Amino acid sequence: MATKTIPDLPAATSVVAATLFPIVNDPAGTPVTQKATGTQLDAYIRSAGGSLTATTLDGSGGALTINTAQADKDVVVSSTGMVNLLFTDAGNNRVGINTATPTVALQVVGTVTATTFSGDGSALTSLPATSTAAFLTVAGNPASPVDANCWYNSTANTFRGYTTASSNVWTASTAYPQSIWGSASKIGTPSALLSASGSGTNNCFTFNGSTWTATTSTPTNHELPTSCGTPTSALVAGSTGGGTDAELFNGSTWSATGSLPGGMSNCASGGTSAAAYGAGGSVTTTYKFDGSTWSTSGSMINNAGNNRGCGTSTAGLSVGGQNFLRDCEKFDGSTWASSTAAPFDIQASGQVGVQTAALTCGGASSGCATFDGSAWTTITSLNTGRFHHGSAGSTSSAMVWGAYSGSTSTEVLTTGPLSSSKTFTVT
Repeated sequence: MATKTIPDLPAATSVVAATLFPIVNDPAGTPVTQKATGTQLDAYIRSAGGSLTATTLDGSGGALTINTAQADKDVVVSSTGMVNLLFTDAGNNRVGINTATPTVALQVVGTVTATTFSGDGSALTSLPATSTAAFLTVAGNPASPVDANCWYNSTANTFRGYTTASSNVWTASTAYPQSIWGSASKIGTPSALLSASGSGTNNCFTFNGSTWTATTSTPTNHELPTSCGTPTSALVAGSTGGGTDAELFNGSTWSATGSLPGGMSNCASGGTSAAAYGAGGSVTTTYKFDGSTWSTSGSMINNAGNNRGCGTSTAGLSVGGQNFLRDCEKFDGSTWASSTAAPFDIQASGQVGVQTAALTCGGASSGCATFDGSAWTTITSLNTGRFHHGSAGSTSSAMVWGAYSGSTSTEVLTTGPLSSSKTFTVT
């Protein structure tokens, strides 16, 4: 390797630690110690095209500046796994992190995490339509908004906000065709249900989500009966006053089936037309139905007249009772067991769903709550307090109709992501 020297050093140069560095010059094979100033050493390193290796660069004496000449010389900082961990493009005045080809003032290839961003974001571009980074102005509503989106619909002149938190909303629906209370419940869903018989009437109506339509009347009157099933396969049995008649409906025709062993009404019930149960109603008796015959099963713990229930013949639920009880009992097909009490007093409520996802609504009040099999959660109340009313559906989509002393009022529950709007006029 060729020897590189700094020539013509004055031999009498005095040593000053801050500005002088010892070097070794070996022009004739015998090492000779000489001295050089910092300026001379820097010039030598530059002219020789060498590199400086150091453990520490100390800028405590002032600013530490790289590329003081502002030359078109890039600076690269590498890591064990990244060649261009930090890259400065001197010719284009850009900085790249994890990239050697930044196209803007600062470009990061990877995820950026920060405690705070300043500025109003008004100059941001290429944001997705549902971004939460800015308040959006759009001609319509985003097709798939995400949690916390806010936007201005410039076509409809509305501000809207969106959250994935669930909302429970009761809204008025199409009025029942006649004043009613005590009709058969839990037969279908809010978009396809059957309401059968009731107080002083044998009339039956189906509902398709918007319209009530008269259908075949029950052969006998059923007031506050045991009932369950679907609009094309329904069971109705018993009546106030000790009725034992039981009838099946196939969507067009009612036919008599095995009678109840004893009078039962105003009670908990659930299941299907081929596997049903009825329990309580001023007694502790439980009856089960197999599609043609009724049999006696395990008794309830409490005498719970005005109780209401839901679920199946092997996983039933009874809630509330006479004199505004909060009792809750679960049925396994043969035995009743106490469960968590309801959050408020209930009698003759609407009860829909299954044992592990049930909804109770009303019951001489407007209160509503859901049950997950072990705990109750209070939700949005009915718009109108009611009891002895019809009910059908589930915890996420339910309908109630009628009320004691007679009513044509109906309400529908919808549950889903909350979205609200406020209309205003631009002037």
